[in-house]
Amino acid sequence: MEDTSYSTQVLDHLGIVAGVCHEIGLIEQIDRQVPKRNGPVSVGQAVQAMAINALGFVSRPLYLSPEFFQNKPVDLLIGADIEIEQLNGFGLGRALDKLFEAGITEVFAGVAAHALGVFGIEVKQAHLDSTSFSLHGEYEVEEDDDLDQPQAIQITHGYSRDHRPDLKQAMLSLICANASSLPVWLTALDGNQSDHKHFPKLVGAYIQQLSGETETPLLVADSALYNQADLLAMSEVADWITRVPGTLAAVQELYTAIDPDDMFIIDEKTRGAEIGSYYGGVTQRWLLVLHEPTRQRQQITLERRIARERDTAERALWHLSNREFDCEDAIHRALAPLERDWKYHRAEIEIVVEQRYTRRGRPTPDAQREVWKFTGQIVADETRIIEAQAGLGKYVIATNQLDAEKLPIAT
Repeated sequence: MEDTSYSTQVLDHLGIVAGVCHEIGLIEQIDRQVPKRNGPVSVGQAVQAMAINALGFVSRPLYLSPEFFQNKPVDLLIGADIEIEQLNGFGLGRALDKLFEAGITEVFAGVAAHALGVFGIEVKQAHLDSTSFSLHGEYEVEEDDDLDQPQAIQITHGYSRDHRPDLKQAMLSLICANASSLPVWLTALDGNQSDHKHFPKLVGAYIQQLSGETETPLLVADSALYNQADLLAMSEVADWITRVPGTLAAVQELYTAIDPDDMFIIDEKTRGAEIGSYYGGVTQRWLLVLHEPTRQRQQITLERRIARERDTAERALWHLSNREFDCEDAIHRALAPLERDWKYHRAEIEIVVEQRYTRRGRPTPDAQREVWKFTGQIVADETRIIEAQAGLGKYVIATNQLDAEKLPIAT
């Protein structure tokens, strides 16, 4: 009787990952859009292999993929008749090239739409945002004059969301569905691309691919959307909801104009007030929100900031008061740049004129000169402090959906 040996390997969560990939037909969906086979491994199989590799939480380059799959059942995770050695860097790299040629955005959108259909998920809200990925290296990219071919993004310096301005980066914009944040659309962008320049194009492309098959979802974005050009462009294709920048004068006025006691209760910690608005050529509904726990935290932070500024201002004023000046205007000129830096304080001073002798000996009229000095104190600027306190815990949300029945306020 022939001896049979058995061995066990830890598969962890990768079986679940592969099961989800098989359920949504990841390989079939990609191979349908990118039919060219990548040697013995199709593009879809290569993508699934890279997905499993990435979700294995290892930080190794692609050429080490065979090492990653060495102790794993490749036939179950990816497909039958696939050898581990075929999942090498050259094959996976060629698959990425073919995906680029076919269009990453289009292929991803097709896979995402099919997956939503498989699980019966209806997209009612679409959340729009972008992020950056810092990269090391020069990344010199040659510009291609053939505009009919896909253009490579530019790896360059830009606003770094991971606080690495010293590194070049690439940008990625995502549209995610509903509160679960399932990605349904993505676009890779140059490292210095700003949100407000590409958001309308991104949304327009996403809405166009819906082709009227489903109702256009409500678009949710951050305050980068809130500018005149984007508001007009977005309002033509969809309903949107976004936060209004707190720096707008209209928002600052709203903070002081509405008393918290006049706001309706949303829940035990939150109050709200709805106001009509017209901004950027678009009629809107504004919701002023006051969140009490946030207000309390911000009040503590404000008090600390005021105290630190007072200490700094008192030291600066003391040093300045020990100087002698040639005239009264010189005192005001020296004090002006200090007061410009103070947000919550001002100086109250009293100017005095003193006599100084220019040489030793018995005083004579021609041996005297006048100098100007001052004494003073730092006092709180109550008006500015009250204005700062008025906005604590408050923010404004805007939408172009004017029908309160379609987009009600939670009460």
